Amino acid sequence: MKKSEYQLHIISKIKQEREARGWGQKYIANILGISEGHVGNIESPKFPQKYTLRQLDTLCKYFKMPTEQLFVPDEVYMQENINITALLVEKIVEYEN
Repeated sequence: MKKSEYQLHIISKIKQEREARGWGQKYIANILGISEGHVGNIESPKFPQKYTLRQLDTLCKYFKMPTEQLFVPDEVYMQENINITALLVEKIVEYEN
């Protein structure tokens, strides 16, 4: 089963954050307790592997990024009068499917 466009988008955001900090795949693998090859498979669109929600939560903490900022598009995240909780749940469900 291939990754969805939304899953690829989330994985790409994580990769961008990782690279912005100068962290390699090995560093992320050590944080998450997985192999460097597994991180490579996650980042590759050719393989079905993706980060688990627990792994994404851990990475957000390391990046000092609110979880909702990872899942909700920036232009929506910055809007006022939005039910961010409902939107976050919707986006997490979308990531999981």
